Amino acid sequence: MREISAGMSPLAWRQLGEEEFAVAWEKYYAVPPPGTPLRAFRIPDSFDSRLPALQPLLAEFHGRLLRAFRDCLPLGRKMFALDYHHPSFEFDPHVPFESGPLDPGHWPVTVLPEGDDTIYVAHDLSFGTTSAWDPQSITFFGEALLERLAVKRPRLLDGWERV
Repeated sequence: MREISAGMSPLAWRQLGEEEFAVAWEKYYAVPPPGTPLRAFRIPDSFDSRLPALQPLLAEFHGRLLRAFRDCLPLGRKMFALDYHHPSFEFDPHVPFESGPLDPGHWPVTVLPEGDDTIYVAHDLSFGTTSAWDPQSITFFGEALLERLAVKRPRLLDGWERV
């Protein structure tokens, strides 16, 4: 189970209670809404986020995604970081991390699913990421997020099959 730990700002992450999680999961499980632009990538079978050689790419991935979340979400607005099997959170990407925001270990809900059903989504459903349909893939959705990731595409996605 991942919880708030050193390096994570408790101001950026607020753990959801059971009832709040149930309501959020019910509302956001079917993201993105019909007609929303999306890009999905299959995570290679050989992918292992623990490999030291991948750490620079993972740091870049998380940094670019965090920047994109900040660009897409007005100050004062928050998003959900949902994980069906572990604690879920409301997340404010504008609050600085205490240390290591590019370290995936400082995100209590993994962005890359690693076998879990995870969703990062703006409260208004306008953008986010999901692996809830297929825990071996990641889907980015929403025009604003896709535009930002097209400009600063994370190199981690290079060579990943589009689905």
